[in-house]
Amino acid sequence: MFAKQKMLKNVTMTAAALAVSIFVPDHLQATSIPLGGGGVLQLNNMTGQLVGVDNACINWGTPAACQTTTGIQDTVSGQDPAVFTVGSTALDTIKDLPAGVATPLVDFMTAASPLPGGEVFFDLESIIIPAMPVGNNCTTFALSAICNPGGGSPFILVQNSANQVSISLSTNEIAYTGTSTSGSTPYHSIFTTQLSGDLPTVTGNPYSGDVDTIPNILDFVGAGGTITATWSATQSPTVPEPMSFVLLGSGLVGMGLLRRRTRRS
Repeated sequence: MFAKQKMLKNVTMTAAALAVSIFVPDHLQATSIPLGGGGVLQLNNMTGQLVGVDNACINWGTPAACQTTTGIQDTVSGQDPAVFTVGSTALDTIKDLPAGVATPLVDFMTAASPLPGGEVFFDLESIIIPAMPVGNNCTTFALSAICNPGGGSPFILVQNSANQVSISLSTNEIAYTGTSTSGSTPYHSIFTTQLSGDLPTVTGNPYSGDVDTIPNILDFVGAGGTITATWSATQSPTVPEPMSFVLLGSGLVGMGLLRRRTRRS
């Protein structure tokens, strides 16, 4: 029995050592984002080139090719002045999202900040693939239609009017200050754009000049067309609600009581 307990103790200590080796970062200067003011970041009027609605390629630095090597300057418009500095500075950047972008994408976004270090970093953890909306149909025009093109596309398209379509995609990120992701804050971002009027005229594209409807847009980009659009984004921290902390605490207490009872028995 003693030998068995000693082996179990050794295994437990080994697991703990592995956990420490995995989760201790190289640099300890990073801190999570204070949420006293909400921690919400808003971006407005980013001009991007929609290379393909069905392949998740958005080029914020049009006409240059999609790339993730460097960030393209953007403009932060708010919302929490305690965390983010409003206005266009060299520290406000965003990286392109080419097809098949590898995650995590470090420094997907950066934003100037009054916090120590002067800059907040956002690492892209994942691009969310939405569930298919009820009655999903991207091939037939219908007012108020909501659809996803399928095939792993992260985009949701909404037919707002006879010639206006909203397009959105969502991402999961972590935000932090400093030089590593220790103490980071999880974020959820929603990027949106609206296309109105007629599609661009492109020589050789049979769908050029068609009215902006969901089927026409998908046909246009499917035939190699590109659309330059103005995008906005809202990035909000995702933290557990107070009740979640209560439930978590209750669970930990319950586990402690169970462990105590097990030891006594």
